[in-house]
Amino acid sequence: MPETASSDPAVTPGTPELVWLWQRQPDSTDLEKALIPAHLIPAGWLPMLQHRYTEGDRIDFTWDGVQQPGTVVQDQGMCVAIAGERPGSGFTIHKTDVRPHDTEPAAPADPVIDTMIEPHPDPVIRREGHTATAYWNLGRSTDHRWLPWARLNIALQADIGFTATLSSVEERDQAGEHRERQRQLDPVVVHHHPTRRPSHHAVRTCLRDAIGIVISEARQRQPVVCAHFVPILDVPQEK
Repeated sequence: MPETASSDPAVTPGTPELVWLWQRQPDSTDLEKALIPAHLIPAGWLPMLQHRYTEGDRIDFTWDGVQQPGTVVQDQGMCVAIAGERPGSGFTIHKTDVRPHDTEPAAPADPVIDTMIEPHPDPVIRREGHTATAYWNLGRSTDHRWLPWARLNIALQADIGFTATLSSVEERDQAGEHRERQRQLDPVVVHHHPTRRPSHHAVRTCLRDAIGIVISEARQRQPVVCAHFVPILDVPQEK
């Protein structure tokens, strides 16, 4: 049976401002967003780190102090894999040393959110082994069959610890069949709980802290968090 969170996570006074950066999803070349304290990013770096490159983009990059042109092979989050102009040359360059060829680096446009977002402090919780998932019912279906949820998943990553990832899904139960489809929003890692070994205590602690961060960031209108609590921002792709 689903349960509810055991405590109401309060917003901690003095919580640092958080910003997001791109990072690779575990065991994947896909990217996700991760919240980190803003003070860790040197002044002027954020637009460069939040810029999203796509394969084939023409760029200029700096290698051994020399600026040269190239073509993007893959955006790896903090770095970019690049094919140089010389045949067979390849580089992996930190994004602060890469520029789009004909424009300035910039973050993708944030979604426009007109309503106040206030996630309930006691979402539905499901636990299984050393994992946990919190669900927020977004209150209405897009087409009377699919039910939208914001979902916070707690999972263990090898050599890292537990991470809490916020995403959005829509679910449907019809004729005894359960189906799920992911909404086209970038997942956001909102919290990381280091631990040397998995434990139920670590799962509970990570979940509690992550729920508190989600609520705090929503109240502060952090767009990448708020987007997951708006039922319809786009048409989801059915899987």
